Amino acid sequence: MAAGLGAFSAVYEHFSHGVYTHWMTGLAAGWLVGAVLPYLVWCLVPRLRWPGPTVRLLHVLGLATFAVGAALKGVMVIYGTTADLVWPYFAAGAALLLAALVTHLAGARAPQ
Repeated sequence: MAAGLGAFSAVYEHFSHGVYTHWMTGLAAGWLVGAVLPYLVWCLVPRLRWPGPTVRLLHVLGLATFAVGAALKGVMVIYGTTADLVWPYFAAGAALLLAALVTHLAGARAPQ
């Protein structure tokens, strides 16, 4: 996914007539950090429980929502508009990541 986002941002900025924005240049890096860092922590700390499929799905959906919001924000900045119409994507992405965290913590405390 990070490679696809990187290719999209590179192609879009190539045809943007010299206009660059950090929303596009950091698009792939944001996904990569958001996807790799939590799983790296889960792998390196042995006492942490591996997340279930629901937690992983919510995590990926949250990251994808953030990526769509960042891509749209980058497109708007490159286009030259000042309208901030992408804040719902960031709010929804944060809600999905929070839901993943709450689901993971609730599953860790559930009796087995």
